[in-house]
Formats: sequence, C-alpha cells, structure tokens
Amino acid sequence: MSSTFDTIDHALLLDRLSTRYGVGGTALTWFRSYLSERTQSVIVRDITSPPRTLLYGVPQGSVLGPLLFSLYIAPLEEVVKAHGLDLMMYGDDLQLYLTISSRDGQLTALSKLEMCIKDILAWCAMKKLSCNPEQNRGCTFFLPVFS
Repeated sequence: MSSTFDTIDHALLLDRLSTRYGVGGTALTWFRSYLSERTQSVIVRDITSPPRTLLYGVPQGSVLGPLLFSLYIAPLEEVVKAHGLDLMMYGDDLQLYLTISSRDGQLTALSKLEMCIKDILAWCAMKKLSCNPEQNRGCTFFLPVFS
C-alpha cells in the first residue's frame, strides 16, 4: 500500500465505526468532528498556500491516526482468511503466510496466493486505498525446497 494514511475515506471510516464497531451517539459525533473540516497548507520559505479541506486521510503523528487506520483496514483480514492464508498486519505493511505440505502443494499454494493478492487489490480499490503491486517493495517469498 502507498500513502494509506492519506487515502482513508472519512465517510467510509465513519460508517465502519458505526456499523462494524458499534460506535454511535456522542462518540460518533466526536469522531465526525475530529475528521471533518481539517485543512492543510504548504509552507515554502515565507509563502503559505491557501488552506485546502481534507476529505481523506487520518492525522499522522496523532494518537488516533494509527488506531483509525487499523480499524479501517481490519476487514482485510477476512479477505485473506477466506483464502486459507494467515496474515500479519502492522501499519500499512501486510505479510501473508501459508503452509505447503509437499511439492505437489506448491502449485496449489501459489494459486491460492495469487487469488488472495488479486482479492486484496480489489478490496483496496473498493475502499479507495492506493496500492502499488508493481513496486514489490519489501516483498519476500520463502519457498521450501523438497528433495
């Protein structure tokens, strides 16, 4: 994923907080207030750009930013588990794990992995998250050797 903290859709996040996590009433109003009408400016030397309203993203460097991001992408675990894979998520990093029991299982495992990645990319696109599968930054594959 790339720039994920900057691409979180506020409307989708608020809906997820309400429907998946049961946040409502004053707490949901507080989150809505926290996310809405945030602006951003750029300062170069002594010149400041006009403020622009942010419709996406969670405040980086804040206490709530990483928590809100984690809650936003938590359903991705269901996508991975549906393929029989395990995963580890930390921030915007995702590691997939699968067990291969024999040489014959390698092709099946590779097929599972490919389908899972395809579904992850589709899920991210639906949730307006930006992915760079061509970059393969940090991608490492550990394949067993059978004799």
